[in-house]
Amino acid sequence: MPERPLVTFAVFAYNQEKYIQEAIEGAFSQTYSPLEIILSDDCSSDRTYEIMEEMANAYNGPHMVKVRRQHVNSGTLAHLLSVSRQVQGDFLIFAAGDDISFPERTSFSISEFLKAPDSTVVLSADDIIFSNEGKVINSEEDIRNRRRWFCERKAWYHGATACYRTSILKHLPNPTNRILFEDMALMDIFSGLGYTSRRIECPLIVRRMHEKNVGPLRYQLTVDEWTKEEGRLMQLREVCLAMTYAAMVIASLGGNSRELREKSDFLAYYSKWPEMNILHRASLVMKSIQHGYGKSAFLRLFGKRGFLFAKKIVSSLGI
Repeated sequence: MPERPLVTFAVFAYNQEKYIQEAIEGAFSQTYSPLEIILSDDCSSDRTYEIMEEMANAYNGPHMVKVRRQHVNSGTLAHLLSVSRQVQGDFLIFAAGDDISFPERTSFSISEFLKAPDSTVVLSADDIIFSNEGKVINSEEDIRNRRRWFCERKAWYHGATACYRTSILKHLPNPTNRILFEDMALMDIFSGLGYTSRRIECPLIVRRMHEKNVGPLRYQLTVDEWTKEEGRLMQLREVCLAMTYAAMVIASLGGNSRELREKSDFLAYYSKWPEMNILHRASLVMKSIQHGYGKSAFLRLFGKRGFLFAKKIVSSLGI
């Protein structure tokens, strides 16, 4: 049998004391060996780090376990890059502090990764999405969208289930901004530099949707439409930060980042649509058509969501 590569399984957490125990139990349950486990806290203000220390001290299993903490809260991307420079493993598996990894996650991921060409730098899997009440809420539409994305772009990257070649992360610069959507930044960098990704069409984690998620708002059924729209605009601004960082890295390494910069500038402008008058909105629709978002832009700027914006203004005036 060929020698197995050392793998690092890292649990990344920030203010997740309610969920971190199950995330760590998922890490400890991994069947793969040799495995280095890193429990890393992004300077939480709750008991997340203390729970990490307690569980690491009580652990007596076969894996190597380390606990670390960021000096300041740095955001997901900087947190990931900081850990990547300290790991021993040839591969790094990302595990969020509010998700639960299946015991076979590492074994399955590495088995698939070792079949991939050297140009493949990230592998992602599917997930099972649970609400806080324990209800399964992902749909067949999610699976279809992922399959379509992969077929159209020959790439698909899901941060919550990601497994990386560690070497590709070690030399990336720290971002100057606090970036939450690390997968979007890295996906653009990998694509821009000619690397490839691989998809596993089976779930390897249970992903939890709750009130503090930075991910999709479509699963949060209890919030009203305008709150969802505000959340989407906030996420769009976060995406722009990720794109701007990616464009900077690609350009610094000799790649062409013009198209990515243009898209980032457009989305940053788009994210400000509630502040625009009717003429600027009409201009934005034309820009949206150029970028392939014409229909959705028109509905947002002049349709139901636009009326929701007006309704909010009227309500705030007490009319």
